[in-house]
Amino acid sequence: MAENSWSSLTGGAIQQIEIAPNNSQNAIFNFRATSPVKDGKQKVTAVAKGEGDAIEKLVTVKPNGKEIVETQSKLFRDNAVFDVNFPADSFPNTRQAELKIYPNMLAHVAESVEGLLKRPYGCGEQTTSSTYPNLMILKIEKELGKSVNAKVKAQANIYLQEGYERLLNYQTSSGGFSYWGKNDMPNVALTAYILRFLNDAKDFIAVDGQVVENADNWLIRQQQTDGSWKTSYVDTDSSTAFVARSLALRTEKDEETKKQLHSGLEFLKKRLPEIKDSYILANFALASIATGDMDTAKVIADKLNSLSQVDKETIFWTTANTPFYGWGTTAKIETTALVIQTFLRLNEAEKFDTPLSRGLAFLLKNKDRYGVWFSTQTTVNVLDALILLQKSIKNTQPNLSEKAEIFINGKKIQDLAIDANSLSNPVLLNVSPYLSETANRVEIKNADNSNFTQAQLVADFYISWKDVVEKSDHFDLQVNFDKTAAKIGEEINCAVTIARKTSRYGMILAEIGIPPGADVSRASLEKAKAEGDFSSFDILPDKIIIYLWTNSTPTEFNFKFRPRYGINAQNALSVVYDYYNAEANAMVAPVQFLIR
Repeated sequence: MAENSWSSLTGGAIQQIEIAPNNSQNAIFNFRATSPVKDGKQKVTAVAKGEGDAIEKLVTVKPNGKEIVETQSKLFRDNAVFDVNFPADSFPNTRQAELKIYPNMLAHVAESVEGLLKRPYGCGEQTTSSTYPNLMILKIEKELGKSVNAKVKAQANIYLQEGYERLLNYQTSSGGFSYWGKNDMPNVALTAYILRFLNDAKDFIAVDGQVVENADNWLIRQQQTDGSWKTSYVDTDSSTAFVARSLALRTEKDEETKKQLHSGLEFLKKRLPEIKDSYILANFALASIATGDMDTAKVIADKLNSLSQVDKETIFWTTANTPFYGWGTTAKIETTALVIQTFLRLNEAEKFDTPLSRGLAFLLKNKDRYGVWFSTQTTVNVLDALILLQKSIKNTQPNLSEKAEIFINGKKIQDLAIDANSLSNPVLLNVSPYLSETANRVEIKNADNSNFTQAQLVADFYISWKDVVEKSDHFDLQVNFDKTAAKIGEEINCAVTIARKTSRYGMILAEIGIPPGADVSRASLEKAKAEGDFSSFDILPDKIIIYLWTNSTPTEFNFKFRPRYGINAQNALSVVYDYYNAEANAMVAPVQFLIR
């Protein structure tokens, strides 16, 4: 076994074994992880009488503590300053920071393709939204004339086709689309959303017309006699406004779809004096603009302008609950993105200049570590807003000068070359090697640039589990193993209990950490799923992901696994969170496993 920088061999680097003809035998190397590493290489070479083979695996070793990620975003013209301060009790060898500079608003679209792949995409909405940025990249090249990197474009085409093919598995026999597949109940808002996606996608890939027709017919049958659409646990005005916007944005509408849309908009017009929810109003306004009813849209825009809320130097709009059960911070981000789209599409930028700029600042400062906006639905709406903003920029000069100067703690460390005239990922710089242990200042100096530029700094560090407060106001999570000391191959049972502490309906994701080398029993998870404990699951190397819909009713289930080799190590962190508001979460610290 080859030596490396992140582990030490405890039983020697070389073994000699005798293998009988037509037989096999294991060579077991013992090692101890000595420092954290991501994708560390571990290589073993076997040689017999001059012939041999080798195998190399990538290994990730995480620190024994809770990871803390802090993001800062700046929207600026000339210079930007980020203060990066690591807590004195954070683990010294885990302090990391990365600087991202976005040449233009479209760079957010390119980044989101990779970012959404790091988010769960097990349901119909997540599959659609995680595929949408690829579609946006292709539309940007076609509609804005922006050159797209050949590799990025090829990848976008592949991901779009794969996403479309996965999406077909979510259409039920009735024609509507469901969250979990052909045997699940179809959903009104989801079907309208997917129909809009398919309408956009047909310009770039072959879309089965029968799939669209069947979904259209199902959606027609769901409309109420008063013109509204209803979704379980969601305000009727909200569902109707969302469906109306999705229908209005479709470039091709048959007569029945036009009739549907008109009926839905008339229902909302009658309700307009009573509606005070910004999410409903923004969707209604965007549907009105798309159908040419600018008078109604302007009335709604004025109403939205009066509903803004102040958050320090930014402003935002919000809603209690979206048709996809978003709330909290994600609802603020999503609603604000829709309001910004409304103001931009009205072509009255001067009238709404202040709410536009301050609302945009709110969106950009709330981008997460992966380069997306927490949930898939929210991310797609923000990207729509940023693309519209790019279209509205009259100044054709690059957003950045040809180079940006980066200073850390007063010392210039690098000039970064920037290409602001094409669609590409943000420029990345790992600033970790230049940082001191605690207090740091990172500066971007961007000379002779009169346009706005955006930058984000992502800081990452770990703290001891004893310094983490585990109490949650949102969830109760219990993860209990029937044994943590066992023999290799011995079955271990894990019992999980999940309960909301508040009465709210929505999608919950539970990530249950398992120890290294665990062979999870898929049959035990299929059994729990069949018994209705949850909707779906994924098995990853260090955890299982459970998807479930619930309100305040506790969910209990069990699954089994067998350790494949001897370890003295912890399982991964277990966490449960509301998918459409990840701030609502609870976690259970890892436990030690001794397998011999």
